[in-house]
Amino acid sequence: MAKNHGVESSGEGRGKIGSDSSPFDSFPEDCISKIVSFTSPREACVAAAVSKAFESAANSDVVWEKFLPPEYESLVPRSRDFSSKKEVYFALCDEPVLIDDGTKSFWLEKASGKRCIMLSAMNISIIWGDTPQYWEWITIPEARDNYGTKQGVHTKRQRSFQLNGRAKTRR
Repeated sequence: MAKNHGVESSGEGRGKIGSDSSPFDSFPEDCISKIVSFTSPREACVAAAVSKAFESAANSDVVWEKFLPPEYESLVPRSRDFSSKKEVYFALCDEPVLIDDGTKSFWLEKASGKRCIMLSAMNISIIWGDTPQYWEWITIPEARDNYGTKQGVHTKRQRSFQLNGRAKTRR
């Protein structure tokens, strides 16, 4: 019996992709996982649609641990139980974590896995920031209270400005 690996057409504009199995189904899962782990989180999700073997491999902890930062265990709450590294990854994408005594927020960019850090307003140096004729610190009631403060900077006069911030990194 022939296996269908192509596109079936069922009338005008109603083609569908159909496949009972894939030639990749005979590959060892750990081999596929290793290959997929060298891609990006987005590509791993796409690879999961190739076949059942790719889906299983692309969802494995081997793949998703490669997309997590080395210190990920210190970033996730100990009170949460995760069933997989993929679940940890998406939690770090969707639920920013406060770091550095609550002065910064950390998360992962979903498609690429790149690290993102947001500095609080109080953690940024603003040129002329201590000159009251140009700037003032104001309370913003609707702001998220991520950093123990709901303060922001308000410019009193239109002028160019420069922001500086620092973040510790490891090489």
